[in-house]
Amino acid sequence: MRVARLQGALLDYWVAQAEGLRRLPETPGAGAAHEPGSGWWHPSLYHPSTNWTQNGIIVSGAWCELENRLAAWFGPNWLGVKTVADEPLAWLMRAYVATRFGDEVDEAEAADSAVEPPAAEGESRPVLAPRRWSAWLGLGRVHKAEPGC
Repeated sequence: MRVARLQGALLDYWVAQAEGLRRLPETPGAGAAHEPGSGWWHPSLYHPSTNWTQNGIIVSGAWCELENRLAAWFGPNWLGVKTVADEPLAWLMRAYVATRFGDEVDEAEAADSAVEPPAAEGESRPVLAPRRWSAWLGLGRVHKAEPGC
């Protein structure tokens, strides 16, 4: 599957693989949260494609690589591309996966591990509101990715 098409649980799975995380063998209890630096992930807790707190550390550690990959996909003005602006976290994580595995990954490999168990009846899961990110990334300024930035 093309990395640029990954989304949701499959994208989060491949980010976990790129980070070298191992999947927790059992479902975490109510109120559990992903623990950065633990070496573990679980589909009910780990959502770097939609959670700023989980992907921020990845983005800050791999910014040059991400910027170069996004520039390769969208051109030097990738910050102004609507699809990137609509889903910045997902595109940053797609770029991260591509820097580790290339532009293609095996969808079948992720099929079982990426699936989040369905919520129990009456259980609600938090949904994070999107943040305005354009100012943080400097949207509006001319930006060119440089090799070895």
